[in-house]
Amino acid sequence: MTGKYFQREVLPVTALVIMECANVGLNTLFKAATLQGMSFHVFIVYSYGLAALLLLPSLFFSYRLDYSFFLPH
Repeated sequence: MTGKYFQREVLPVTALVIMECANVGLNTLFKAATLQGMSFHVFIVYSYGLAALLLLPSLFFSYRLDYSFFLPH
């Protein structure tokens, strides 16, 4: 019962709060970087690069028992 409550109620709200905090942090970093003269395009490249480095390890921690979904039939 507690696990189902956690998945349905607590987890989505926690994810929402984390994403909003990340959004505010990214906007703050963008404002500070542009005030010091960084180009918008350079900031986007750095942001995407950092996101890729942070998300890349998730490939190794996620698991899928049946990989036949990706293989051609």
